[in-house]
Amino acid sequence: MYSRYQEQIINDVQTNLEEMGTQPILFIGSGLSKRYFHAPNRKELLELLKKRCPIIPHGPGYYLQGAKSLSELGSIYTEYYREWAWDNQENYPTEFFSTEIPKDIYIKFEIKEILEEITPKSIDEIKDEKLKEEIKILQDIQLHALITTNYDNFLENFL
Repeated sequence: MYSRYQEQIINDVQTNLEEMGTQPILFIGSGLSKRYFHAPNRKELLELLKKRCPIIPHGPGYYLQGAKSLSELGSIYTEYYREWAWDNQENYPTEFFSTEIPKDIYIKFEIKEILEEITPKSIDEIKDEKLKEEIKILQDIQLHALITTNYDNFLENFL
């Protein structure tokens, strides 16, 4: 059943590309990174951030159980990261401690570090052969444009 669906979608896309005479625009979200290298979703990212900041007293579950949203939790963690950074300035670039720098720079820096650590730099780092083949197919697409909300460099490394 699913293979029939895939075949139908592929045929529809090919027909549209031929009829329109244009190249596709891809809209890529976090599902791509989740699929190819198990990138964290928002809650999982907050769990990783909690592990990296020793002064955060509770994991995401504690705050979410108290009816906090993921966005509110991000704001709570931002405050803890700011406090921890000022007590551990050697962990961050000196320019981060200027009064002109926004307070969320520390948590954003940690997110960047996490993503750099987990994002594959080459196709050889992807172990699943089927996924490697999919990436090669994606690389062969002649795109008109690519739109993404992703923060990681996966697309820059592969497409």
